[in-house]
Amino acid sequence: MIEVIPGNITHAAIMAEIHGAASPDPWPLSAYAESLKNPSTHSLLVLEEGTPRGFVLVQQAADEAEILMIAVNPSFQGKNYGKHLVVSIAEQLEQKGVKALFLEVAEDNAPARSLYAKCGFAQVGRRKGYYAHANARRQPVKVDALLMRLDIVETDR
Repeated sequence: MIEVIPGNITHAAIMAEIHGAASPDPWPLSAYAESLKNPSTHSLLVLEEGTPRGFVLVQQAADEAEILMIAVNPSFQGKNYGKHLVVSIAEQLEQKGVKALFLEVAEDNAPARSLYAKCGFAQVGRRKGYYAHANARRQPVKVDALLMRLDIVETDR
């Protein structure tokens, strides 16, 4: 059974571990601990049978929010955990009065871009050469960041 639970400071190590497995450039544990201390930061973890599979970390400012980090353990990617996280955090943010959710994604990250499109995000901007990745020869390659927005529509529940 899949469930989504609120994240807090006690989950910082789990988030760092998942992100470490999913990214070639993970955040340090201290970054999660500091972020989770901030009252304007919201996070969720997705679990299956009690085991964390992924998380989302969001920063809210007034009626807007930005996904700072979303990661799913590579062994479990492609199984809708990311979609559960995006949909759940959008619902939570709507209850907090958030009207728009933003994120940035590397232009060459096709799986993430596909997820965000399925969740209703639209591209609203671009940051040229924002990310630096290593190519097959371990040479740095600059990749654009796509800025994306999801309008969170308030509905009667």
